[in-house]
Amino acid sequence: VCRCLHLATGVVTLSPAARGADTLTLTETHLTSHHGPQWRLLVIGAGQMTDYLAQIAQALGYGVTVCDPREEYAEGFALPGVTLVRAMPDDVVNAFEVDDATAIVALTH
Repeated sequence: VCRCLHLATGVVTLSPAARGADTLTLTETHLTSHHGPQWRLLVIGAGQMTDYLAQIAQALGYGVTVCDPREEYAEGFALPGVTLVRAMPDDVVNAFEVDDATAIVALTH
């Protein structure tokens, strides 16, 4: 949703937002903000590459979830702000409610 505030009058209009539009724009006459689902990344596998990918994704504004049912990998995985799900990947993908703002990357064999 695109919310546009006319600064002089206080009138607010709402319209559909274009994907990839700037989150916040200020001009002399309007303040425009875009609101929508957060970009999400589901990573299958909690190996070493997952650490790097998760950190890059977080820096880009993605909400990151990592799925790995293997106890030996899940025990050592701890990144702030990253959700770890210890379940089978097919079950997690089915429950994840994938939408246009979701990416899934498999980093396991």
